Amino acid sequence: MLETIWSWIMENYPGIFAMLVVAYAVWHIRGWYSKFDARVKACEAHEPAIEEIKNDVKTLQKDIDSVKMDVKSIKDYLVTKDQKAINVLAMKNSPMVLNENGKQIYEIIVGDKFLADNKTLLFERIDSKKPRTPLDVEIAAKEVLIDLLSSPIFDGIKNIVYNYPSIQIKQEGKDIDYAISISDVCFVLSIPLRDMYLEAHPEINTKDNDNK
Repeated sequence: MLETIWSWIMENYPGIFAMLVVAYAVWHIRGWYSKFDARVKACEAHEPAIEEIKNDVKTLQKDIDSVKMDVKSIKDYLVTKDQKAINVLAMKNSPMVLNENGKQIYEIIVGDKFLADNKTLLFERIDSKKPRTPLDVEIAAKEVLIDLLSSPIFDGIKNIVYNYPSIQIKQEGKDIDYAISISDVCFVLSIPLRDMYLEAHPEINTKDNDNK
């Protein structure tokens, strides 16, 4: 019925039909503009909230950056303690190996079981660092252990370190009391972890020879 009326007006009164079409277009555009204007005003009304969100995001980013810096500082601190660990717990034997002091700590923390239980995870972490030389593996082994200190896999060892009394170690021919630290643990574990990884990746040991 409505289509018939529109057809009749168009055929008999084309001028009126044109005016009605224009009026409909104006009405439609006005409706669209009203909705657009309402959205703009809504955004303007919530502008303070949007600014607050932006500020919160900036603050969160600063907090994240701060945490990253704290983690890096902790890692750097633990790595710098390696020289002390080398002097007390290892000896240079091309490559470096644990001395009797290091072996004593390794036994206390049941290092063999820890490395066996977590071999897959530790190897994956070392893989991600793409070591090219045995020294790269040695460094990576220490880094992944430090990275995983907050992981539950270290809970058992942390309890040992927390509860274990001072041990007797030999240093410069003297018996001294020594308190085991978590950095000592990471160092002591890193040497056999290095050896395990190199044994599983013999190609790394031969790269230098291949390049000669």
